Amino acid sequence: MRTFLTSLIITTLFSFSLAQNQNSTRCGTMYYLKQQMQEDTSLERRMQEQEEALQIWLRENKSVLNKKTTINIPVVVHIIYSADSQNIPDERVHAQIDALNASFSGQGLGSMGGFSEDLQADIEIQFCLARTGPDGRTTNGIERRETTEDGFQNNAVKFYNSGGLDAWDPTQYFNIWVCNYNYSDGTDYVFSAYAQFPGAGLNSTYGVVIRYGAFGLEDTSYYRGSGQILCHEVGHCFNLRHIWGDDGTSCNGSDFCDDTPNQAGRTEGKHSGVLTDACSVDSPGVMYMNYMDYSDDVIYANFTPDQKDRMRANFFAPNAPLAPLLASSVCGFPVGIETLDQPQFQLYPNPAKNKLYIKSTSNLDGAEYQIFDVMGNLVFSGEYRSSIDINSLSSGWYYIVIRQNHSRFKPNSFIVL
Repeated sequence: MRTFLTSLIITTLFSFSLAQNQNSTRCGTMYYLKQQMQEDTSLERRMQEQEEALQIWLRENKSVLNKKTTINIPVVVHIIYSADSQNIPDERVHAQIDALNASFSGQGLGSMGGFSEDLQADIEIQFCLARTGPDGRTTNGIERRETTEDGFQNNAVKFYNSGGLDAWDPTQYFNIWVCNYNYSDGTDYVFSAYAQFPGAGLNSTYGVVIRYGAFGLEDTSYYRGSGQILCHEVGHCFNLRHIWGDDGTSCNGSDFCDDTPNQAGRTEGKHSGVLTDACSVDSPGVMYMNYMDYSDDVIYANFTPDQKDRMRANFFAPNAPLAPLLASSVCGFPVGIETLDQPQFQLYPNPAKNKLYIKSTSNLDGAEYQIFDVMGNLVFSGEYRSSIDINSLSSGWYYIVIRQNHSRFKPNSFIVL
């Protein structure tokens, strides 16, 4: 949205005075922020100062953000359950990570409607389940606990002493808690998930809490089964705001991104083509397919280039709150951020089905390739060739590394259909 908002707390409180009159929603992030600000009276000021500094840095450092570097985020998924139905299987976790990676690589499921596909950005952020736990032992990046708690409201799930699971070091892991999250205000107003903005720092509560039914690709009547609610919440964790600016319907709010149109409130349901409202009355209308709106999962299609810059700035700007995650080595592969100078090779088609082709301007005689799955497992390797038979790979997200003369090209990723 185009209007710059100088006060965060005003829109936060106003948004939730309106929200309490709604029947349902799926994002509790702004409500959680309101609670944080009530508990920590300096948080509003700190976040506003951070926002002002971030806006200045974004204007002056486009060249830093335009460098082709992939940020690799190590993830731990804490599953807390009191019934078997809440104890989701590993396969569902893997499918959710695949969906997250597809969304953050610019491969959204939905249509861009009346908007240019240039507004469908590859964020160049990828997620991998941790391979090393806090104790130094091998892990699959998934932690489970059976609890006697029937459900959780807000941060109780993040602490073992209150029936949940403690966060793993947030400077090394991105924490996701999956549980029977059942916040209610005494009416039928419910949340599916909530996130913590990075403005409060990488602390023991940073990450996402999500209801088990909203996590993964299970096809339920409400969640639509395509895993995009987590994508929305991770956007908040990387400092994105709701696309309508959380100002009710006044057209005065801001998400701090110039390439998202002004919007009069959230969009829900399934839409197609051009959708207009009181704030964007002409085509292409509102960007209802953006991950930071409330459309059904299958409608989501994009983050914009400005949203990309905003997210990545939280890793690269001075005193960037998420910078410690760049140095994490708990994924096994890939590790942190790739900064190798060797030229990038290209993969096509991508997504692929039967055969994957490799194109490079470098002479790769004598090189070797390795293919890893999203958990960091080596699934195959061999002597370099320009095409690879991938019929034996199951559907999902993979990374490929090419090594030559004891050096390594910057990794690339591909999807198998």
